[in-house]
This record gives sequence, C-alpha cells and structure tokens, in this order.
Amino acid sequence: IDTPGGIIRLILQFVLYSLVTELVGALCIALSFIPKYGLGQGVFLSIFTSVSAFNNAGFALFKDNLISAVNDPIITITVPLLIIMGGIGPLVFLDLVTTQKLTKLKLHSKIVLSTTFILIIVGSISFFILEYPSTLNHLSLIEKIGASFFQSVTTRTAGFNTVDIGQISTPTSMMMMLFMFIGGA
Repeated sequence: IDTPGGIIRLILQFVLYSLVTELVGALCIALSFIPKYGLGQGVFLSIFTSVSAFNNAGFALFKDNLISAVNDPIITITVPLLIIMGGIGPLVFLDLVTTQKLTKLKLHSKIVLSTTFILIIVGSISFFILEYPSTLNHLSLIEKIGASFFQSVTTRTAGFNTVDIGQISTPTSMMMMLFMFIGGA
C-alpha cells in the first residue's frame, strides 16, 4: 500500500472481490429465479438482487420484498451470505483466506468476524424464540430457522425481509431496532 503499485493492486483486489462475489451470488440466485420468471427476467432479477444484497442496499424488485421466497433455501441462504460478505469487506476476507491459522488473523479481522458471528447467532435465536408462535407459525421448522437467520443478518444493514415485518411482535421490533443501531461490521 505504500507505493502507487500497492494501492492499484489493492483497488484491483477490492474490485475483483466485489465482482466475483456478486457473480457467484447471482448465479446461485438464478437457480431459483430463472425457473420462476424465465431466462431474461430471471437473470436480471438475480443480478439486481445479488448486487443489492452484497452492497447492503436491501432493494428488492418484488411487491412483498422477499416474503414469497421464505421457503426457498437458495434465496434464504444466498442473500444473507452476500450481505455478510459485503459487510465484512475485502480486507477481512483476504485476511481470512491468506492466513493459515485463525489465531494469526489481524485484530481488525478477529473483531469483525467474532462480532458478526455473535450478532447473527444472538439475532437468529432471539428472532426464532420471539416469533415462533406468530410470524413464523405457518412455516416448517427448517423454514423457521432459515427465516430467523435471514432476518438476523439483514436487519443490521440491508433491510430485506422474508416475513411480514408489520406483523412482528413489539419485543422483536425492539430487538431489530437495536440491531439496526449497531449496524454492520
């Protein structure tokens, strides 16, 4: 980074990280969207959703956001992973893939990864417990877990939803507001 070449190399790594992550995400999402919406619209929606998730924008082109995808494991896994990858950023990811032992990670990476992990776990368990009898009631157990994970990840930054946010309980609303205040890593 101390030289112009180092800065250019770092910028190229950031761009490559973003493009590859968004492309892989779009390909995964396309597995779900192309059969539902056809090739042209499915590809467009996949790319848009992937870029929106990775950049923590939370823009969905569906009237119900992603509620109709609550039982779609491709969406409920891929979108949160893209949000996480966008949230931790390329520096942490590069540190993670180039360091052979987790104990040798840079302090910044350790803080970002551990905080992200703790917030996802606490948020998922809390959402699951608080919404089990209400907004998650109609879902299977695996869908309840997926929706809880999804909402835990997206609440802090992106704002997508796979459940009707207007129907969540007051304690869940308070928890979500706290997570929004904390924000991303």
